[in-house]
Amino acid sequence: MAREICISGFASLSRDWVNDLEDHVEIWAMNEAHYYLRRRASRWFQLHPKYWKSAPKGMKALGAIGWCETCGWGETGRSDIREQIDNVQKACSFHKTKYPDHDVKGGIKKIHKNGYGRAPAHLKWLKNFDGPVYQMKIDKRIPNSTLYPYKEIVERYGKLWFEQQKRPYLTSSAAFMLALALYEHENGDIIDPTADQFSGKWLPLALNTLISAHVSNTG
Repeated sequence: MAREICISGFASLSRDWVNDLEDHVEIWAMNEAHYYLRRRASRWFQLHPKYWKSAPKGMKALGAIGWCETCGWGETGRSDIREQIDNVQKACSFHKTKYPDHDVKGGIKKIHKNGYGRAPAHLKWLKNFDGPVYQMKIDKRIPNSTLYPYKEIVERYGKLWFEQQKRPYLTSSAAFMLALALYEHENGDIIDPTADQFSGKWLPLALNTLISAHVSNTG
């Protein structure tokens, strides 16, 4: 049987599809996908810098943040957009209604400068994840923090740019994940490439290297 990998995000139209896949499929997930994932992932990707969404020194970066201390669920939004504040409040109310014994917290909070721009529960979850957590820089707070092989990916798939420097087309977590899958294996099965870049770069490359790609039914 060919190796199968599902690149899992958290787009509302397709995020639940991963939970119905067969047990042999490897799950590679990103960012806050653990809020919705109901099965074990084999790898995790948090490729943003620790200070993402934080404000310059001396300023406060505020966000609408809701999270659950019990299960690690969370939701974030911008503090200057009323609709996003309302969405976070609704999400907190829904979670509390569904799980009345859970400790749900939220409000307009300062975004921690080293919290990857997410609710506090996210970093706590990364610390406890029992598989590799791929990052651009090792975070010693995360026991399984694993350096993403960026230099190797650039050398293999990058195109010559200014001053003969190679440059890869990697501007989303999903693209980084598929690039790693391509780098590791010439033959396999990559499931659910739903980001825009797949159609322009990584999906054709996958197909040209004998890797079949399947998009989710709602993708």
